Amino acid sequence: MLYAGACLVVLATLTRLGLALHAGEALPGRAIPQVFLRGLWFDLAAAVFAVTPLVLWLALAPTRLARTWLYRGATVIAFFG
Repeated sequence: MLYAGACLVVLATLTRLGLALHAGEALPGRAIPQVFLRGLWFDLAAAVFAVTPLVLWLALAPTRLARTWLYRGATVIAFFG
């Protein structure tokens, strides 16, 4: 679960970096740290909202059900497929 959230933050940060490089002179050099800090804050909030349903799904499942291959397969398909 932490891995999924971290991948989301890394992907968004790399996208922001690419866009900042593409902007060239349109983005002043002094604004870059502020843009990245605000973007990181937004990305962390988005990762929390994206991963919360998966965390609740796994936390509320009964132990006996969560150990079955059918449940694990359905979880992978539902959240990552």
